[in-house]
Amino acid sequence: MGFDFASQLSLLYPGQEYEITVMTGGLVNHTIRATRIGNSKPGTGDGPDSAILKYAPPYVASIGEAAPFPQDRQVSYLSHQFHFTSHSTHLTPVD
Repeated sequence: MGFDFASQLSLLYPGQEYEITVMTGGLVNHTIRATRIGNSKPGTGDGPDSAILKYAPPYVASIGEAAPFPQDRQVSYLSHQFHFTSHSTHLTPVD
């Protein structure tokens, strides 16, 4: 795949282990589901129980390096993300 999701998760959430499942159907990015495996060290590196993560390589993921594709495409993803506020149940754009 070219990107080590498990290593990045261990840096963000020390003491937690995640099972990585590659999602299918994507053309441009590498997309996975990370599911926490138990809680091997309670109280250390709290993290999500499950998350969908994407990595945008500098090429079209379904084709490979023979099809370059700029990584600045991620800017549009980031500018269109939404999150739940702590005081409401509606979606609020991320600033």
